[in-house]
Amino acid sequence: MVGEVSTGEDKPKIFPQEIMPLLDAAKKYTKQVHLRLAEAHLQPEDMVKVHALVSAHAGKCPLFLCFQRPEGGSIIIEAHDRFGVSPSLELEQEVNRQFGEKTYYAVVDKSLPEKQRRVWEKKNGNGNGHGDE
Repeated sequence: MVGEVSTGEDKPKIFPQEIMPLLDAAKKYTKQVHLRLAEAHLQPEDMVKVHALVSAHAGKCPLFLCFQRPEGGSIIIEAHDRFGVSPSLELEQEVNRQFGEKTYYAVVDKSLPEKQRRVWEKKNGNGNGHGDE
């Protein structure tokens, strides 16, 4: 749920602006998918596995391959647009199953939504102005 919290009264209130299933949030708010691959353990056939996973979960989200060096540091490569993915829990689980926990990393949009102006309806129609901004 995306919403606004009001603490102006005795109890805080939440005014929802958008409600969606949790599984849909990954697609909407993920800006990049990173696959952190330990270079020391990579085999040539692993890149074939990465390609198969990416093909099975094709989408528009940019993909980055982060090759973690044994001596420390990383080499980060942005994949071509045609290798974009569709972020999902299924993709995350499959990547982590094949390459180890925490291989999949999602960069998410943490910016706050634009504040929406609330318009209150007059419940009794007497024009007393309660709730109007």
